[in-house]
Amino acid sequence: MRHIGVEGRCFVLSATQFAVRDDYPPDFPLGPDPIVIRGGSCVVDPFGGFLAEPVFDRQAVLFSDLDLDTLDGAYLDLDVVGHYARPDLFQLTTPGLPSRAHYA
Repeated sequence: MRHIGVEGRCFVLSATQFAVRDDYPPDFPLGPDPIVIRGGSCVVDPFGGFLAEPVFDRQAVLFSDLDLDTLDGAYLDLDVVGHYARPDLFQLTTPGLPSRAHYA
């Protein structure tokens, strides 16, 4: 979730399931652990910091204040489409294969 926040320069509200054996029918095939799905819900800011730490192994309701001013210019310092999309800066050549010019 932290990576998604950083790469997208966005707030991430991750709502993850938490389930225990009693949430399932008695004949449902489960292992011996009383916790079936551990959870892990969290809130992440656009720079990968936790605004609400992940919660595991229990039910919880998370609260967080989102400072939308954090988004102002947040996208300016990370180029997710990449400079690799610029042929004037990056060129891939593979020895032994014809260049793209032969297909034009």
